[in-house]
Amino acid sequence: MRRRIFCKVLRLNLSILTILIFNTMSMNKYILYIAFMCLLSSFLGCSTDDAIKAYEEEKNILDKDSIELNVMANKWILRAMKLYYYWADDIPQDMESKYSICPQEFYSILLHRKDRFSWISTDKASNDEEIYGSSTNRGFECVFFYADSAQFDLVAEVIYTSPGSQAETDGIKRGMFIKEINGERLNVSNYKELLAAEKACYQFISVDDDIIETRYITVTREAIPQNPILASKMLQYKDHNIGYVCYRQFLNDNGDGSERYKNELVKLFAYFREQRASDIVLDLRYNTGGDINLSVLLGSMLVPEIGIKQEALKIKYNEKLTNAYLSMGYELSLNFMFNEEGYIGNMVNNIIILTGHNTASASEDLINMLLPYKKIVLIGTKTYGKNYGSQVIYSSNKDIKWVLQPITMKIFNSENLSDFDNGFLPDYEIDETSFLMKEFGTIDEPLMSKALEIITNNNEGEVARNRTDKNIYKNNLKRWKYSINVDELYSLKNKFIY
Repeated sequence: MRRRIFCKVLRLNLSILTILIFNTMSMNKYILYIAFMCLLSSFLGCSTDDAIKAYEEEKNILDKDSIELNVMANKWILRAMKLYYYWADDIPQDMESKYSICPQEFYSILLHRKDRFSWISTDKASNDEEIYGSSTNRGFECVFFYADSAQFDLVAEVIYTSPGSQAETDGIKRGMFIKEINGERLNVSNYKELLAAEKACYQFISVDDDIIETRYITVTREAIPQNPILASKMLQYKDHNIGYVCYRQFLNDNGDGSERYKNELVKLFAYFREQRASDIVLDLRYNTGGDINLSVLLGSMLVPEIGIKQEALKIKYNEKLTNAYLSMGYELSLNFMFNEEGYIGNMVNNIIILTGHNTASASEDLINMLLPYKKIVLIGTKTYGKNYGSQVIYSSNKDIKWVLQPITMKIFNSENLSDFDNGFLPDYEIDETSFLMKEFGTIDEPLMSKALEIITNNNEGEVARNRTDKNIYKNNLKRWKYSINVDELYSLKNKFIY
């Protein structure tokens, strides 16, 4: 009796073990495993056939449960996409026959060939990070460049430090270089792992004219509110009062409904108004987008008086959703809104926007909405090219864990133009990565320097001489005590790795 009970328990354990092993072993190894089970069963007097039968039963149950969950999720995904997706009319037919496949694969089949942006995830937290920023981070961001012709070793450069972070307190600044973390040389194989450490010792190298300083700073990941205003200032230059702001995201608050960051943006422009700003330099190099309504608010503070309360943007959905919204009395456009506190559109002569590869979505919408009303000067590099909007969709069914963010709209300005699928080209192309990065809003920062030239109509004067050039950058790097091939680093510097 005891032996029979033992064998039943053994068969159950072996069947479970078989499921685990079968899913991780090749077929040849599985055959060897069955042979081993036959020998073990002969020794114990238990049946291998019973063990295999138990495994098959367990596997069938798991497969059935998985398929049922897939069908449930995919039915919901298809319904949501047919209602909300911008290209709903182009969704392939007979998707019902594919209900049993993995929802991620199912979703990918639905996407239009032009769609570079829609995504699906099972992690709601990842969506919140996308909107509000990561809950913990290093307190600074950097870009990586190849440091050798083999494109293996890397060198990093800090592009900005988050206000209020420990990194800012420790003196980490824009333009510092990183070559080692925890004593390890950065390369394409280890840089992600080294950066992901909760606590690590970074080697920071700063280059300032003839002075090269090396510092070792322990960096600990911390919870940092993602204030979208990286830097702001009033700059009195010649006869101009120039308002400058580096703005990295159209973010109202940290998700608490306080509208803290929205209010801070209005107060900043109220300060520019109080200081009688004659020109504005809006730095959107790292602005990947955000709340389109906040983008319109910013545009409302900059648009000339002729544009006040006029149409800023038009939003186009798929036909079914358009008809539904119209039947409910929804407006399919956004108008500029007059905000007396921060309005400076009636006093500024020049609006200059600094752009980069990460200038996208709502920041591009800002450029597009102002174009019919004001000449905007763009300095930097081509923007990302995202003239679409998306919407986060959750299921009320708790058994469906998937989160969707499909493209639901295309955005046009008041002249029905939305022709920046490939990004806006700058009026003056300057790639900041070709220079030593200087502090935001200073005269010797290359993009700001060009903005000052335009504002003062001074193309050959003092400002131009202050701008850091390519030769200074290369000469400074040659003074490093490390063996970096400067010529190859310079030529490969545009090959970003994020």
